[in-house]
Amino acid sequence: MQVVDLGAAPGGWSQYATQVIGQQGRVVASDILPIDPLPFVEFVQGDFREDAVLAEILKLLKEEKADLVISDILNMSGVDAVDQPRAIHLCELALDMAKQVLKPKGDFLVKLFQGEGSEAFIRNVRESFRIVKFGSQQPQDLAAGRFMCWRRVLCCNISRIGVKTDNAS
Repeated sequence: MQVVDLGAAPGGWSQYATQVIGQQGRVVASDILPIDPLPFVEFVQGDFREDAVLAEILKLLKEEKADLVISDILNMSGVDAVDQPRAIHLCELALDMAKQVLKPKGDFLVKLFQGEGSEAFIRNVRESFRIVKFGSQQPQDLAAGRFMCWRRVLCCNISRIGVKTDNAS
């Protein structure tokens, strides 16, 4: 089993993934921030939107498709008008990567902040995955008394709509 963890710092999801899949699996993690070395995790420091970082991630996958892509990217400034569009854009980029690297019937787990653009993102996700499930988080208390609610979106069984694959069922 192969897992790609985007926005991996501080390493919790990567560590959990290695516990679940064991030594026979591979976790390829990436973040702009460093993480402490983790057993059985191959880490690429950098922005996965950059060609060189993306190429390194793909190289570590060894031309095999991933079973799961996790995106827990968080880059909040405290300015809603900036943060929400940025968060949605990062979710969209992670979804694009998931479509590129997932096996047929692969899964995608993404942190999505509710707000402008989130429903359009969910519609986009539903076009590519057979099953979309949500796990809600209680509103988070942020700076200046603001609250932000986010959901984990688990997208299962990529349908590979419009993509020809030998293994698709």
